[in-house]
Amino acid sequence: MFSSTPGTKLYVAATGAQVAFEADDVDAGSRWGWSVCVTGPASVVQDGGEAERLRALPLDSWGPSGEESFIVIEPQVVTGRRVQAGS
Repeated sequence: MFSSTPGTKLYVAATGAQVAFEADDVDAGSRWGWSVCVTGPASVVQDGGEAERLRALPLDSWGPSGEESFIVIEPQVVTGRRVQAGS
């Protein structure tokens, strides 16, 4: 699940489209990182109660407060890897 502002290209593309979402992190000090990708059909959370529950989660949003909509990906393929210097 992630949020997007209504009317954006991402929001429009996620109305039933097949999408991929990738999250990565790296620790420069220990010289390792990871990457995870989830692929599957996306849908917009339409249930008002579910959207309110998601808005109440302790997550930081970069968009204007209260304007976000939530996109859910039904995971069909999940891949990931750990990357370490010298391996």
